[in-house]
Amino acid sequence: MSEKALTIAVCMDVRQKAAREIVCGVMREARRRSRVDVVLLGNHPGNDGFDRISGDTPDILVASPNMLRSFRPALLRSRSIRAAVFFGTWGSGNLPYPHVSLISDDREIGEVAARVLVRSGLREFAYLGSPHGERWSMARGAAFAEALAEKGFGPVADYCPSAKRPNWRRERRRLTEWVAGLPKPVGIFAAFDQRARHLLSVCRALDIPVPRQVQILGADDEDYLCENEIPPLSSLALDFRGAAESAMRAVFAHLAERSPLPETILAGVSSLTERLSTCDNSRTGEWVNRARDVIRHHAAEGIGPAEVARRTGASLRLIEDAFKTVLGRTVAAELRETRLAEAARLLGETELPAGKIAARVGFGNPHSLMNAFRRRYGCSMRDWYKRSRQVQERP
Repeated sequence: MSEKALTIAVCMDVRQKAAREIVCGVMREARRRSRVDVVLLGNHPGNDGFDRISGDTPDILVASPNMLRSFRPALLRSRSIRAAVFFGTWGSGNLPYPHVSLISDDREIGEVAARVLVRSGLREFAYLGSPHGERWSMARGAAFAEALAEKGFGPVADYCPSAKRPNWRRERRRLTEWVAGLPKPVGIFAAFDQRARHLLSVCRALDIPVPRQVQILGADDEDYLCENEIPPLSSLALDFRGAAESAMRAVFAHLAERSPLPETILAGVSSLTERLSTCDNSRTGEWVNRARDVIRHHAAEGIGPAEVARRTGASLRLIEDAFKTVLGRTVAAELRETRLAEAARLLGETELPAGKIAARVGFGNPHSLMNAFRRRYGCSMRDWYKRSRQVQERP
């Protein structure tokens, strides 16, 4: 490896939780490799005010396009950039380097939202999208409606964005009329947490009790917003941190062996934080979060679903039902995914043979691990190991 370290320039608007999670994912993946420097630009609190990118010469760019255009537009056309990761799609002309877009898995988000609200026993549902009618918001609402239709429920009451440029006075009036006209009780999925706050404000003004008549579910899990509302908002957390890690692994592999970058990487639902706005007396979200904590800390011990349930303090049936409701997968699938992720990390950071890795992550049988690893990552453990070393050794 040459003396020059790889430099990653990160320019994100960290007022959004998704952007903060992307920064964490980038830094976590960089930390796993030697001689990689991450420089934080823009409004990130880690920006120390010293510009450590001499002459705008990063090797890898990670950015929100809008933030980049307003803060460091010169970076976009830097000849030093070899690959880029964008938060959202890039739609303003060709770039001289390959890039991957991180976007939310709106279909999965809509489907999970439907499962969460259905299990409350509701029969009426509505969707409150973005006031600007963006494509991702419409996709989220369409998936929500399709998932409910598959479960035998009727049409979803969909709030239509105004054709005029929205201002809060006009928007509040339209929202008030829409909420007042909804059949009650009703479960409403809001496209994002700030939108859920708009809905709560209107319900309070109309003296509509939440959650007895209206149950509200948001997305993003911006905890400082959700936890301080009256009542606190339930919300779906999105896995932009994991998506960013996957994107950076793809970028490093591209730099090492010129493998093509994926066009997009999707951030799905990572968890449900249940608060009072959905008032689930079964505590489904809480059980899932408890069980995932057990899995995160003890999967390497080789435990199975029954042991996960025992350590969580619930029956196996309750935990399995909770996982299927919130995440759409089984406890066994979550255990397998956790173990494979740890195996991939060990391959990249250690010299351990497959047998010892299998024992360390709780797989037991190295052949089972090898087969599962190939199905999950599309390559053998040996190839993964070689690629990790090539990235570390490449100039």
